[in-house]
Amino acid sequence: MATKENYLNNKLVALQCFDEQGNYTGDYCFILKPPVPLGDYSDFENYMLDNIILPKELSDKRLEGTVTITCTITKDGKLSEINIEGCSYESLKKEIEKFFFSIREWSPAIIHNRPADHSFQNILPLSSPSLQYAGGLYHSLVIGMTSLFMMIQLSGISKDVIPKHGGRNHFNCCFFASLIAKKTVLNTIAALKYPTQL
Repeated sequence: MATKENYLNNKLVALQCFDEQGNYTGDYCFILKPPVPLGDYSDFENYMLDNIILPKELSDKRLEGTVTITCTITKDGKLSEINIEGCSYESLKKEIEKFFFSIREWSPAIIHNRPADHSFQNILPLSSPSLQYAGGLYHSLVIGMTSLFMMIQLSGISKDVIPKHGGRNHFNCCFFASLIAKKTVLNTIAALKYPTQL
């Protein structure tokens, strides 16, 4: 695949496109198309913000600035290299790498009608509410699931065992665990419906 291009005053005025056998295929083809992930990623920037999890140790910090993420996608549609600049937190770097390597397939860049290795950049604003929210929601789910697990364990104690070991204490513990789980689940549902209110 290749192109024949005519320029006038640094502007493309004529284009011819050819396939791998050198056959003319028309006058429309890609001169430069950046790589994109394959799948339902119509708004990749917001998808990135919503799915990079803020590490627990950073959830209470006031983060500012931006992180520049440079990814190299091969002509075969694979992520071969990732470079992260502007981030001093190793835990956050690992989360960023985890997110990008979780995307298995990419549509490679097309340069002069040919698939090619190509690097592109994404900017991650550390002050983004979506990034902060993602971390908070993740850890809320962890707490909620832990409380729910406690509730299930305690509620499984048979009636003939509870009186021997202090039925009231077991009941209270189970009751409060269920309240925590219920509140966390309700907060999570509200967060999913109304994330901007967090």
